Amino acid sequence: MSLKDDIDKTVEYAKSYGCVLRKEQVIERLIGSQIYLNPSVPAVAGTSPLDRGEKLKKAKRLAKKLSIKFPNILFIGVTGSVAAEFPKKNDDIDLFIIVKKDTLWITRFWVRYFVWKNKIPHRRYGKIENKDEFCFNMWLDEEALLLPKVKQNLHNAVDLVLMKKVYDKENVYLKFIKTNNWANKYVATPYFNLMSKSPSPVSNLPLPPSSKKRGHNFFSVINILFFIPQYIFMWPKMRGQIVDLKRAMWGEGE
Repeated sequence: MSLKDDIDKTVEYAKSYGCVLRKEQVIERLIGSQIYLNPSVPAVAGTSPLDRGEKLKKAKRLAKKLSIKFPNILFIGVTGSVAAEFPKKNDDIDLFIIVKKDTLWITRFWVRYFVWKNKIPHRRYGKIENKDEFCFNMWLDEEALLLPKVKQNLHNAVDLVLMKKVYDKENVYLKFIKTNNWANKYVATPYFNLMSKSPSPVSNLPLPPSSKKRGHNFFSVINILFFIPQYIFMWPKMRGQIVDLKRAMWGEGE
């Protein structure tokens, strides 16, 4: 495949979501398994909605509150249309959260209680998407950073390289990107550019320890106790979502 072919694929993929890309946006999400250094991309007439900046600001403000209130949160990222720079005015704000090991369901419960108690707009399952509601649609334990095989596809590869981090602790963002290097198969150039811009030596970042080598501890037991009722509540609504002790990959509002 040539650079032109990859550019055409990228432009057509964006058009399938109703997006017309600017030149720099093509490079940020260039589809293809080959790495191009400083690719020459023709200028196009795409523009990003003005609303994007305000949505990101709202996400950063919430991330600051959550990071102070919940020290088990290691990373908060914005995904979806806001990260892709093409949100509609009434789109919600998709959030991706990574937490310390064995605290996912503990943290998720108290975050959702905090959001409800403080009347922070958030997406509810089965409800119509409303402007600037926060959608907590992906949670990962730091020991489960690798997306499962069923999620290793073009859509999630593009989401991965476009994700906007609004809170990052202990280099977890880079560990997540490094762990999911399968994305090279779909978006090699953006993935390479993302790694090359990193201020940290990515090759030296340790991968998360395997959960198979770890026995139960106090938090793992408490996490299970928090997991059971939440899973029971979610189970009737599940339609192929991935939900276990270390992952809650919902994909839409609950």
